[in-house]
Amino acid sequence: MISLVQIAYNSEWALAKFFEALTKVEDRFDLRAVCGIEEDPQVAISSLKNGIRQRLEVLASTTWRNGNRISEVMNAVELMDKISSGKSSYFKVNDNLTLPNAVYELNPEAVVIHSRNAFHLGYIVDAISRGKHVLCEKPIVPILNERGIADDRDLCELEKIVKSNLFLVLMDAEHYSYKGISLVFYDNLDLLRKSGRIKSVRGEIKEIDNPEFGRTREILSCKNRTGLLSDTMCHLFSFISNLNGVITPEGRVWDSYPGYFVDTYNSINGRINNENGDNFVENASFSFSVGKFVDRALNPEKESKNVEFTFEDGSIVLLDLAKGRITKRQEGRERELAFRYRADKNEYVNVLNHFYEAIVNGIEPRTSFKKSLKTLRAVFDFYKMRGDRIKYY
Repeated sequence: MISLVQIAYNSEWALAKFFEALTKVEDRFDLRAVCGIEEDPQVAISSLKNGIRQRLEVLASTTWRNGNRISEVMNAVELMDKISSGKSSYFKVNDNLTLPNAVYELNPEAVVIHSRNAFHLGYIVDAISRGKHVLCEKPIVPILNERGIADDRDLCELEKIVKSNLFLVLMDAEHYSYKGISLVFYDNLDLLRKSGRIKSVRGEIKEIDNPEFGRTREILSCKNRTGLLSDTMCHLFSFISNLNGVITPEGRVWDSYPGYFVDTYNSINGRINNENGDNFVENASFSFSVGKFVDRALNPEKESKNVEFTFEDGSIVLLDLAKGRITKRQEGRERELAFRYRADKNEYVNVLNHFYEAIVNGIEPRTSFKKSLKTLRAVFDFYKMRGDRIKYY
């Protein structure tokens, strides 16, 4: 069993996904402590109680993401019990984005990070310096500064640290790579490659969202140093990085929803080449688009989440990430590929299982920091390119 400590226990993704997943893999992980900004366990429990009340109010007023809200409430109750009973300890994080020595005296093997994006680097560096494996929410470091301008200082620092690390498992919890249908695609790629190498990739993640929702404003903000290109496009880039593709940016258009000061819509394109292996033809192409508040666009759109791969023989494999379907089109015929695969609907169960296997077997995770840093380098290059602002909203 691998011992864990977790940072930012009351974030949405921690409460909606992580703690729920831990109960399903409890034979693999032991949660020794949770860490936050509250002064002591009693204040942490009060914070969880207030969060429950706020989430119940949201449940009464909207249907948007209510599945997450319900999970957050249920898991907050479970976490309160763990803290109050002493099953998991609580510690206040240090102001310099490190953990107190008392946390490390519990001898955790790994640190799991769910803090604000702008705070990730401090906790990552602290954990690595203590010889701990790390699982961190995406993006692992921000690539904008607090004015919303491209800034790769955090990225450069982490690139140096990761390059010198030889033994620790450093894994991005980028969850689209661990959706059931994504796992089907990766695990059956050799069979799909009978159609040749990949010559183009197209994808989009278009979401209906409430622009007034506090969490959305908090994430997509200069304060969090995160726009939609870094928050969401990383999911699509991962389908290239995970296959050892190298991205070369070519073009970008973008827009920001009124009242937002970072990008909330992007359409980009570029070229792909191989770093290791031979998954892509030379100068394969890609085109991706991501958008928030798409129902409020000048030309309103429906939600869609998909990735499409075109192979050398002209066949097209489509991953419908929303419906969990994978289909293949060839010579005018379309069929659903019925691969057998057991994966949990909560992607974080699959994330944690992969993290466990990587630690126990000493292997590089599919979404290793090494690969994710290449994704973020490509995102940074697109931000630096700036591109043309269009009128999307």
